[in-house]
Amino acid sequence: MMKLLSIFAILYVIGAGSCEKARYDNYQVYSIKPRTPTEVYHLGELWKKDQFSFWNDPVDVNIPVDIMVAPHQRAQFEELLQEFKFDAKLSIPNVQALIDAEEAQQKTAPRGMEWKNYHTMKEIYDWLDELAKKYKQVKVVVGGKSYEGRQIKGIEINFGKNLTNVFIEAGIHAREWISPAATTWMINEILNSSSTSFFRQFNYLYFPLYNPDGYVYAWEKDRMWRKTRTPYKSGSKTCYGADPNRNWDFHWNEVGTSNDPCSEIYAGPKAFSEIETKSMANYTEMRTKTDRKSDLYLAYHSYSQMILYPWGYTTKPAPHNDVWKKIGNDAAKALASVYGTNYTVGPISTTIYKVSGSSIEWYYDKLKPFIPFVYELRDKGKYGFLLPPDQILPTAVETMASLEAILKGYKANKK
Repeated sequence: MMKLLSIFAILYVIGAGSCEKARYDNYQVYSIKPRTPTEVYHLGELWKKDQFSFWNDPVDVNIPVDIMVAPHQRAQFEELLQEFKFDAKLSIPNVQALIDAEEAQQKTAPRGMEWKNYHTMKEIYDWLDELAKKYKQVKVVVGGKSYEGRQIKGIEINFGKNLTNVFIEAGIHAREWISPAATTWMINEILNSSSTSFFRQFNYLYFPLYNPDGYVYAWEKDRMWRKTRTPYKSGSKTCYGADPNRNWDFHWNEVGTSNDPCSEIYAGPKAFSEIETKSMANYTEMRTKTDRKSDLYLAYHSYSQMILYPWGYTTKPAPHNDVWKKIGNDAAKALASVYGTNYTVGPISTTIYKVSGSSIEWYYDKLKPFIPFVYELRDKGKYGFLLPPDQILPTAVETMASLEAILKGYKANKK
């Protein structure tokens, strides 16, 4: 998650009507680990000025902050490093090289849902249709639609009557490809594997692409695209998209957002201005009113390796904070037991950053699930949003182990 500087916004506007893909030749990503509260403050002030592209936000001492620097900004950035004596390490020497490597692998990989490569929206949606044909427990549903008219397609998985419903959301930020990739594998495993019988004690509602327009645009035009594709005027310019995870009607636009349509964290002109968020809110409310409430809401993002829970808009503890902390820690231990991958667990506001208008907090406030968790999947910044395809399966397998711990924690703690 990040805040993008104005020059990038201008590039996106110019590229919006172009047939060529956006390129990031010689763009570099630096990781800065603030050693003191003063350094955290200075990074925060730099973040507020929209001068550089922050891939994640300044939170606390010893928590790395990843910043993408354009070639023409390098001298200015190096001056800032010297001025504030930041401990900075070059983590990605050339962003475009990672994008090119990813595209080369995509071209040679077999199509179909093999989880050795990332998949287009069409491939994912076709796979959902095939699941419904193959399994009597599976039904295709359409939760909403996008600005450009695409369906927000998902599936219901019903293993039995009166089972607790688990809601799984992925792909709300377009460039976070590991989110739909890992969760599609998990759903496939629940349906296919004989070793996943425990998971069949629950029913599921799964939407792999909450932001289909943005996802298609990230595939076809700009790999680093994050937002929706709704056009908005900003002075004489037209900028595209609002952040669909800042647009929900819960403490909308209070903190961790922007009023600038060209910003990557633009909250939109009003709550639920985006048809994607409004239609999905209507859909989930409708399900709750018809006795199909989901008591677990799980949202999958990347990156940072975290399991998070409310609140994001305030540092005040939420009502079930202690229970969530225990279940989250158990989930992180289960995840680490697979490949040794370490996740941080805690409230959104004190673990990653303060933010308002997110989907998970609207769900928790409005629909009252017992467990509302947000995942930030692999990695911690070596690749960032450009996680190589060979990490899809390891990410999915370890995340599945943590999901089992969450479901067991739910059973143990839900009264």
